[in-house]
Amino acid sequence: MLPNLQDKEKDTLYIIGNGFDLYHNIKSKYRHFCSWLNLNDYENFVDDMEWFFLRLNYQQCNLWSNFENVLRTYDSQELYHQLRHKTEDVWNDEALRKSVEELSDIVKKIRPLMKEWASNIDIKHIPTECRLELSKESLFLTFNYTKVLENFYGIPESQICHIHGSIDDEEILTGHDITTAPHDVYAETDEEELPRKKIVEIMNTLNKNITNNIKKNSFFDTLQNISNIVVIGHSMSIIDIPYFHAVRTKVCPNSNWYFSIHDGQETRYINSFIENSSHNVNEKPLQMENCHLFKL
Repeated sequence: MLPNLQDKEKDTLYIIGNGFDLYHNIKSKYRHFCSWLNLNDYENFVDDMEWFFLRLNYQQCNLWSNFENVLRTYDSQELYHQLRHKTEDVWNDEALRKSVEELSDIVKKIRPLMKEWASNIDIKHIPTECRLELSKESLFLTFNYTKVLENFYGIPESQICHIHGSIDDEEILTGHDITTAPHDVYAETDEEELPRKKIVEIMNTLNKNITNNIKKNSFFDTLQNISNIVVIGHSMSIIDIPYFHAVRTKVCPNSNWYFSIHDGQETRYINSFIENSSHNVNEKPLQMENCHLFKL
């Protein structure tokens, strides 16, 4: 059950993840994205994504955190061999150029296609029994592209930060938080070195640049009076944890944190955040008595 924070609405920040939309019966998992692609003449895009990123099987990869983690842990050597397998027997400069262009084209399409899909997600038929008691006076930091908060709950846009953009924005953010391939080893041959550098350049276009995103977003400077943080439906994966640390440094020091759990698997990420909640030697980490778990 959602924490009862009546009379504390102005002091409350809700952090909203995809589990929030799923709770409202919205089809917003990664596999729903791929199903939409397959139904809208983008089957080749799905096939190509799974060809280049071998661990990206949409029938098994439900969570967006899984999708982003696959991008985050890509292997430039593995991708290089996939490029080679895409060509005919002859591997020359022209074959390399075509293969690199194909990978680049796929990566460039990820964000526009996700925005197109998100714009077509049905949020008009949310069951009334799913409605939560959310105050229009609270603040909302949402990682979702949909506008459930605005359209279903009537929350003013001035109270909401779509940290990765919304369907109304020109571009949405998705991707990873690295600038070099995490499993990189030296190229085995001189022939391999150039294409692998190009692969890293291409994959860097999916970097969410989280540090910059936080610095340039004035929303975080409005949190100084917040003493209650309610996290709903966020997996708290490693990629987005910097946002939680940014919130932690801006809100009241002894704030209460409430974390929603779905199947219990989130607890290890929650515990990891709590244990590592202090980035400053002079700052106390979160205290367990200020941290609470709940189920919707």
